[in-house]
Amino acid sequence: MTQTIIPGILPVLSTRQIKRFTELCGASIPGSMMEKLNRLADNDQAATEFGIEYAIRQCEELLKEGVKGLHFYCLNKSYSTVKVVEGLSSFR
Repeated sequence: MTQTIIPGILPVLSTRQIKRFTELCGASIPGSMMEKLNRLADNDQAATEFGIEYAIRQCEELLKEGVKGLHFYCLNKSYSTVKVVEGLSSFR
């Protein structure tokens, strides 16, 4: 039996939020991403914009590799998810 796996995407909303989220679920953040987030720790807007750009690149790579779909976790804050989808609209 085969099962399709749909990747889940959670755009970063703030450095504090993503650190807390990963602590709760036992996930890890890539080192280069964490370095950038630490530099943006006092600027939630900049961290959000970085999170959008990072998520767009991540989604583009996943789609290029042939995933069948993407699942977005927006945590009742749609701004970042909308921006990621808009950023992907030109992806072919």
